[in-house]
Amino acid sequence: ETSSLDFPTTPGAYDTTGSAVISFVAKLGPDGHPLVYSTYFGGSTMTSSAYDLAIDATGAAYVSGYTTANDLPTTPGAYQRSPAGNGDGFVFKLSPDGSELLYSTLVGGSQVDEFYCIAVDTSNNAYVAGQTLSPDYPTSPGAFDTSYSGSSDIVMSKLDATGATLVYSS
Repeated sequence: ETSSLDFPTTPGAYDTTGSAVISFVAKLGPDGHPLVYSTYFGGSTMTSSAYDLAIDATGAAYVSGYTTANDLPTTPGAYQRSPAGNGDGFVFKLSPDGSELLYSTLVGGSQVDEFYCIAVDTSNNAYVAGQTLSPDYPTSPGAFDTSYSGSSDIVMSKLDATGATLVYSS
């Protein structure tokens, strides 16, 4: 996360202008240089914090985190395009060269939801884990636990390779 709008971005990166308090993704070469790409990601107001990153076999970057922004970029067909509560978890996927947002989705209920961890399988499904304060956090039928404890719960959700479907969520 950075609040500096003079953070170095690269020509052709997804977002080179940034605004407010935002996340960034930077890719370095194998020995730490050169800077392959560097891009911002976030909304125009409030906070967007990236907590974890995973890379698939093609080099695409998957990032998970938390946002309170009402205008975090989401993509057509995403699982959840609008905020649902006081802060939602997010997952986005950047192209291997950092120039394109391949998908971006929110996942959350009526309160605060945060994703601290992300992993990607060989089919490019994203697995996120975090915590929720939302009694209505989206769960899937037959999931291990579909009820909220009343304080905060650990969550684990799987998104399909397009970011459009919550395959399972507990």
